[in-house]
Amino acid sequence: MEAETAPYSAVYHFRDDHLLETFIAKIPRSELVEHLRTNESLRNRYFPGFRISDTVPTRQKVLIAYKKEIVGRNNGKLASSLCAHWIRQQSLLATVALKFLKIQSENPADANLWIDDVHTRLEPLARLSHF
Repeated sequence: MEAETAPYSAVYHFRDDHLLETFIAKIPRSELVEHLRTNESLRNRYFPGFRISDTVPTRQKVLIAYKKEIVGRNNGKLASSLCAHWIRQQSLLATVALKFLKIQSENPADANLWIDDVHTRLEPLARLSHF
């Protein structure tokens, strides 16, 4: 198994086409295509022979490729990275959510600083929802 396809179960915003489109729309194109530029196996799976540029592939083609990769191949690393990019664009939302959870963070836009605290805080609630 490749490192980028560690066990993962895609959450609803990657499975629903409308939610995925809305989610991806908040991420700058430069951040979306960076994964294609830096991950040769990902690029070759979906865009073999393509030169990644400012216009190629289109945002829609990237969206389709990322859905296949995340949902079809269970690529949690890509999903987590896209979520981190999204959070950087939604720092006010992250600030409010962290405040609601009573979690302090020097930089709410950087999910890497607080994600473990959020998981710890939400874990008891997740266990309760299984009943």
